[in-house]
Amino acid sequence: MSSTPCIDLFKGSPATALLPTQRLSDAAVSALSKPEVTVTGLDYGPDEGHLPLRTHLAEWLTGYYKPSQPIQADRICITGGASQNLSSILQVFTDPSQTRYIWMPQASYHLGFRIFEDAGFYRKLRAVPEDEEGMDVEFLERALASDEAVAERGEGYKRPERYRKIFKHVIYCVPNFSNPTGATMSLRRREALVRLARKFNALVICDDVYDFLHWSAAHSPDNGNSWGPILPRVLDLDRTLDGGPRDIFGNVVSNNTFSKIVAPGCRVGWAEGEPQLVYGLSQV
Repeated sequence: MSSTPCIDLFKGSPATALLPTQRLSDAAVSALSKPEVTVTGLDYGPDEGHLPLRTHLAEWLTGYYKPSQPIQADRICITGGASQNLSSILQVFTDPSQTRYIWMPQASYHLGFRIFEDAGFYRKLRAVPEDEEGMDVEFLERALASDEAVAERGEGYKRPERYRKIFKHVIYCVPNFSNPTGATMSLRRREALVRLARKFNALVICDDVYDFLHWSAAHSPDNGNSWGPILPRVLDLDRTLDGGPRDIFGNVVSNNTFSKIVAPGCRVGWAEGEPQLVYGLSQV
């Protein structure tokens, strides 16, 4: 039998040599040796998460994405990772008796199905085809319009509660390097998706977990870390497109995690969106 080591491609696990063990150890020792960090960092903190962490994260994201408006800490809350936060988003902003469908690419992240079903959306998952521009937003618009016609006839939909923000639909997507197809949504489709979400009161949940894992065509030989975003995020488009969000919640939330850029076992992430939406998430 050959002793040649195998590379297991079943999971997206990095090579063990890439795990930043020493750097994490050094960072922990440094942080825990500073009373100004430990006193607030290890105590009960704000619901949205440790403010210095959110502030640094906002600055880092602003430097990377370069949106037209700087990202502020009140647009971010710390989560238990992308999968946990997906469940939290559904818990806060959907209700299976009022939210009509979950729309997602035909080929989607397999664990997402279980999360949606656990949230009460069994038999309410709907597939959207993808092409070279990513999710087929034109197909999605026709499907949403058809559903709206059914709703106008009063066929089986409960009226939304007056005092809680519940979205009629959820649109789940991975705009960059969609798992498992690898497709990247075009700018035209991203803009159309924002307008569509506003029109039909849908929440677009963007799993932006792969945004930092690409090699740019504009590589700088002087700084191998000088990558930037491939295209504007759907979230950033919602902030500015056609005058910005239609209400205080917006229609897009960015779901992200450190597990893709630090280590898979680092089950810490963040959500970014309009401050009112982020506050709602922080109350879970």
